[in-house]
Amino acid sequence: MNQKIANYKKFIEANIIEAKNEEDLDLLLKLNSSAISNFQAERLIHLIVTMSFALFTLIFIYFYLFFDVTIFGIVCLITIVVLIFYILHYYKLENGVQSLLEYDQKILNRKKELDQQKLPTNQVVTQTPQFRTGL
Repeated sequence: MNQKIANYKKFIEANIIEAKNEEDLDLLLKLNSSAISNFQAERLIHLIVTMSFALFTLIFIYFYLFFDVTIFGIVCLITIVVLIFYILHYYKLENGVQSLLEYDQKILNRKKELDQQKLPTNQVVTQTPQFRTGL
């Protein structure tokens, strides 16, 4: 999953730089929102699995401490090791999804840059405002 997020980041960064008009950026904004939704769903599944393993770990610790059966100690150690790896994976996944949210702002900033490039830079106001001078 972390590799998918890294590949997506490379893809979206390259396309933000190469975008030539607002339509391209609008499409990238929609694509980014869709990707964030998909990765957030994946993150939710991993959160549920991580919390389940944490619960199972606590249950096996309880069984081992109060019933003193060695098989519960072995299962407890296995679930602790798996839980540590799930927590590390979830941490990386959470940070990856959070970093994808920054691309929305990068897309909007690029959109502003393109808008500013459309405006002529040497446009001078030739009309003076009309004021009432007499009472």
